[in-house]
Amino acid sequence: MDFERPSCFWPPWYGVSGTTRSTGGRVENRPSKGDDTCLRAWAFSQARHLEEGSSVLRFMFRSKIHRATLTGTDLDYEGSITIDRDLIDAAGLLVGEQVHVLNLSNGQRLITYVIEAAPGTGTVLLNGPAARLGLRGDKVVILSYCGMTDEEARTHRPTVVHVDDQNRIVPRP
Repeated sequence: MDFERPSCFWPPWYGVSGTTRSTGGRVENRPSKGDDTCLRAWAFSQARHLEEGSSVLRFMFRSKIHRATLTGTDLDYEGSITIDRDLIDAAGLLVGEQVHVLNLSNGQRLITYVIEAAPGTGTVLLNGPAARLGLRGDKVVILSYCGMTDEEARTHRPTVVHVDDQNRIVPRP
């Protein structure tokens, strides 16, 4: 691809007239909004990225724990979701990994991280501010995502863990 290399690499939504930034000893003016310099810079960087053989990552659904039952909430904890170790392993999650929690009972959706509970307890507990987004007995879906190349994404099959009302793993219905 044949692009003229622009002087600015700020993304188009970053343009603010009259401001400067330092880049390795030189100072560049940011273009004003409406200036297509940054748009051309973005296009150039994308073309260069692809020419170098890199591929763009797609963020795909990796695993989920489907219709788990909240066993409680702990408002006074710092934050996160505590999950039974057996469920963490079955879904291929890591302690500290970011997850999305969708509450089927009230429509709330939140992003938090995983904390481990003892295996076999069936614990699924919302902590900290997230505790305000669910009640004991609510049904939730816990999702994880991952970045992968286009080639990997086309053959990827996510892991789905089904559970009963006590959060015990059951075969897919």
